[in-house]
Amino acid sequence: MDRESSVSRQRPAWANDPAEARKYLIQHVRNCQIKECSTCSKLRDYIKRMNDKTRELVDAAWHGRAADVATLLNARPYRNVNAPTKDGLRLTALAAASMRGHAAVVTLLLTADADVDWARASDGVTPLIFACTGGHTEIVAKLLAANASVDRADDEGWTPMNLAVDQGHLDCVELLSSYGASRTWPHAHPNDTAEHLAEHQGHGDIFAWLSRSRSWSTALHHLELLTPESARTLLRAGADAYAGEDLTPAERARMLCASGEAIAGSAAHVVLEWCEPWSRKTHKFYPQAVHERVKELMLVGQWLKRRHQPYITIPFEVWEAEVVKSAVASERWGPVGDDEDDAIAHLGWR
Repeated sequence: MDRESSVSRQRPAWANDPAEARKYLIQHVRNCQIKECSTCSKLRDYIKRMNDKTRELVDAAWHGRAADVATLLNARPYRNVNAPTKDGLRLTALAAASMRGHAAVVTLLLTADADVDWARASDGVTPLIFACTGGHTEIVAKLLAANASVDRADDEGWTPMNLAVDQGHLDCVELLSSYGASRTWPHAHPNDTAEHLAEHQGHGDIFAWLSRSRSWSTALHHLELLTPESARTLLRAGADAYAGEDLTPAERARMLCASGEAIAGSAAHVVLEWCEPWSRKTHKFYPQAVHERVKELMLVGQWLKRRHQPYITIPFEVWEAEVVKSAVASERWGPVGDDEDDAIAHLGWR
């Protein structure tokens, strides 16, 4: 047995987690009959060291000292990035950085697997709620991209959107909306809807935006917030450019492009290009299932071209421009047959 394996075996189960160490200490002290017990002493020392490390990390995060945070995260024996301090604030490092607006520190902590949905035991406040209350849009974006729960409320029922509207942070409101945040809450008027709250608080810009975007039901509706690559990702994942009863993403894209608000190459232009019929140019927007179907149909076209049968007179260019395009538009995603008869029957030629 090598030395590393031997050392690993000798380490007690509580050595990797201060919370487990506390549980073990409580249990041990209850059963311990020895006045000067070495195990009790080791456990107390360990918990104290871990608490000191937690305070040090949270303090560095609170003050935005990214270099110190990186050093502490890489140091041993620090192991629990999600441990809260024992002071009055009871914050984790991520919660502290989110509250104070230190985006670089938030990035480091998320990379270290900080719990994005941690909630303070005393009030249920999450890092996202802290960031939205402070109007830290860059941090809100990072937390949402890390799959923070967009509608998770604190113990009083206040959601991130609720607080962003209340505090007048339009950028945060737009961003939360693009992730599907609810605009209605089970509270008394005027805190029952985002529009009512914005109007009550005198945030005219937020009220106007909420009114204008009332029917935007998907992430793709929020074209001004999307990068071209984000729009492509959504479309490849199956986002519907024609979703919505009042105003679809496709209609919004046409309006933005026609008015000149959307510059060339923007997300709006990406949506308009995607709305065009299938072609080699628009192929990149389609999901993998369509890519597989197009590949199969292209092979069928090449095979038919080589057969030179008298009843097959369609040139390959026409096959691609008309048959393949029609098959993609028809959304017939069943498997293409292995022979000529199955392929023709599948395409509706018989």
